Amino acid sequence: MAGSDHPESASHTSIRSLEEGFRRFKDVSPMVSLRAVRLEKARAELRRLGSQANIGEVARSCGFPHVGRFATDYRRAFGELPSATKASGAAPSGVAPSARGP
Repeated sequence: MAGSDHPESASHTSIRSLEEGFRRFKDVSPMVSLRAVRLEKARAELRRLGSQANIGEVARSCGFPHVGRFATDYRRAFGELPSATKASGAAPSGVAPSARGP
């Protein structure tokens, strides 16, 4: 079924073969790659929203239903907690970035 939502159906190959091909191409599994993309999206949102960000909402909107696990993955990926990124993010409306302090 070429119109299917299942890539293995459209490509006439097994899921395992697709995963192995992805791993050879990207050097990581599809899930690890997807998690990295989601973490980058979350980081961009935390930076964009700054102090206005709700970490739980950002995590969930980026596909992380468990906030504690998100924070662990985030720290492993970026070397800081989401709250540190949030604190260094965008200034509140009407405040110049230099006025935020260190």
